[in-house]
Amino acid sequence: MAYNSPVPMDVMGTLVKFNSQTAGREKLLRLIQYGTRMLWALMEKYSHEKEVVFRLQNLEYTFSTARKIFRFGRSLDVFYSALTAINIPDLTLRLTITLSRINSALYLLADHILWIGHAGIVDVNKDKWSALSNKFWLYSLVMNLIRDAYEIKSLLQIQVSRNYVENKEMLLLSQPRNPFSSLIQWMIYHRPVTVELIKNGCDFWIPLSNLKIVKISPVTVGLLGFISSLAGILQIINTSYKLTTS
Repeated sequence: MAYNSPVPMDVMGTLVKFNSQTAGREKLLRLIQYGTRMLWALMEKYSHEKEVVFRLQNLEYTFSTARKIFRFGRSLDVFYSALTAINIPDLTLRLTITLSRINSALYLLADHILWIGHAGIVDVNKDKWSALSNKFWLYSLVMNLIRDAYEIKSLLQIQVSRNYVENKEMLLLSQPRNPFSSLIQWMIYHRPVTVELIKNGCDFWIPLSNLKIVKISPVTVGLLGFISSLAGILQIINTSYKLTTS
């Protein structure tokens, strides 16, 4: 008698593959961490369950610490990947990707030192290293967003050229279209740059908030981190959603 699994094999295989990757587990922890932050912030605002809020805050801290352990040593990997990015032919991509990875490596290095300090191994200035960590993260995200803007510009130029070659510009002008609908269709068609832009756009505000450059509520920070984590998980599950340098 055959046994029918309630979970399709392709879905189960994807989950197993995702769970076997350190990056996948770290993104899942990040999703839970920011989801927990959003939850305790909402409860703190609309509920009087102080004990539950306290426990959720401790849970968020636990997931944050677990992520630091998962990432420990990754700064070296990211720095090495920055060296390989020097060979990218396109100048704009070469600069943005290389600088983004260098800053990301420095962000992770500062994060490692912070973890060592929290673990009590050595005495470190936590405020100083936390600020440095967020600054390097912010610089990395700025480079990522510049790269996203460049990718979007290149895609739009290709689309305009294609319409011109196929002599469709008059047809497009004669048929009124909903700009919002056109934008949605474009975003769906160009999924990699859309997912990358959502991820970087959401993450961008978190170090700004941590550095107190802008004032954002913990609920908003939690929501932004949750959305960017979902985008990161999607890129790991389906690599076709990742931007490539080719």
